[in-house]
Amino acid sequence: AVLGTTDNHGVNIVQNGANRISMPNDGNIILTPYTNKFVFINTTASDSEADLIVNGRIKSLTGFRSGNANGVNISQCGGYIQNAVVSGGIITNGNCSTGGSAGQAIVQGGNAFNQTLTMGTTDNFGINLVKQGSVMMAISQDGNIDFNPSANKWVRIGTSNTDGEAQLIVNGRVKSLTGFRVGNSNGITLTCSNGNQTLGAPRIEGGIITQASCSTNNSDLAENYASTDNLAPAEIVMAAGTAPTAVTRATAAGREKLMGVVSTEPAQTLGTEQVPEGYPIALTGRVPVKVNGEGGAIAIGDKITISSVAGVGKKATNAGMIVGTAVETFNGVGQGSIEVFVNLMYWSPVTSNFLQAQSAEFATVNVTSGLTVTGAATFNSAIVVNGHIVTGGGAPNYAVGSAAGAGATVVVDGNDTAGTITVTTGSGVTAGSLADLVFSHQYGKSPRVIISGQDDASVSARVYPGAKSLSGFSLSTAQTLAPNTTYTFDYFIVE
Repeated sequence: AVLGTTDNHGVNIVQNGANRISMPNDGNIILTPYTNKFVFINTTASDSEADLIVNGRIKSLTGFRSGNANGVNISQCGGYIQNAVVSGGIITNGNCSTGGSAGQAIVQGGNAFNQTLTMGTTDNFGINLVKQGSVMMAISQDGNIDFNPSANKWVRIGTSNTDGEAQLIVNGRVKSLTGFRVGNSNGITLTCSNGNQTLGAPRIEGGIITQASCSTNNSDLAENYASTDNLAPAEIVMAAGTAPTAVTRATAAGREKLMGVVSTEPAQTLGTEQVPEGYPIALTGRVPVKVNGEGGAIAIGDKITISSVAGVGKKATNAGMIVGTAVETFNGVGQGSIEVFVNLMYWSPVTSNFLQAQSAEFATVNVTSGLTVTGAATFNSAIVVNGHIVTGGGAPNYAVGSAAGAGATVVVDGNDTAGTITVTTGSGVTAGSLADLVFSHQYGKSPRVIISGQDDASVSARVYPGAKSLSGFSLSTAQTLAPNTTYTFDYFIVE
């Protein structure tokens, strides 16, 4: 059956006195369901968030349109979509960066008719278009307009194209004034205007973007950590001390416990199985970090540490732990956020009077004032001293030896490394110990002791280090020395 006119006249299908399907003589086809009703294709499942509901894919041969914006064409992108504009779930901009009484039927028309053909009812009854006993199009009493093509067939507008993956095929763009919807999810509207931002964490359903955010192009590696604090991205954190994978918002008092920064959008996150509900803490790479002006304006290359405001960083000006190096500037006014290359370490400014590092290699170190080493220092090459070697440290304890005689005295001027021993013998001198020395700090193993007499009598005394141990030695002789005589000896000790 063919309904309509053979000339260029408008055709209306009316329900309850209102046009439901209009085909004016300008060639448009207008579908107008009741308010809060729907146009269905191959389904009757309603959705208050939609106007056109299709049980199948919607295919456009040229693209989709949301509001006044067309969807863009971007070939397969191996990197990110940059400067993305999403409207109603469609990417419209972006680029790739690497019941009533009985009614009457009214039929008007004919070859000579030059107005509008109106078909339908003047009361609120449903209208069905039937082919071979099957309803192909239905205008229900509730105001919905349903299209029900045969199995594996289509509703086509302006085309005879076929596609086994689609139900509605349009030769032209499909425009929605409010956006597209797939299943129970609406397409989002979002604009990423910053040239350094991309469309991050997108969720796509049936080709429609239903969830996403504008993200700075981060390239950091993060690990999940638990926290009892309600942390926010870009905040600096420190070890909580309650578990190996627990952190808390960093404070100035806890600078030496800094652990890193809460990542905004990590490229990769480790530890998601061990701490599935944790916060991604950046281990390395570039991330946004909250900063203020406590340390002054921040230049590229400045080191960033924690400020007096919990979780907020500042320019580091004194030695201590830092979270990384600034790769963006900050004018020092108020509080802001800059990108920082995460490199957690102990840092000391180069203008400091102290050189401190956990581990470092230097080709040349010039010391103009003094060098203090805490702990053991190992030199793998020659030590050249152009000045004097000056020893220091605690002085040993000492006592008169049993062989020095009655009334003898001993004086030691020096330290555990070097010094002078002066012995004045008394009466009844015998062979043996003239003086006993006990080191102020015990050696790690038996030391090497060198003793030299400082005059003829002292050289002739033929003394040697006796009873040598980790804790001391005795100034001993195998001969009997002259009574009431002074002997002087220098000593030098190494381990």
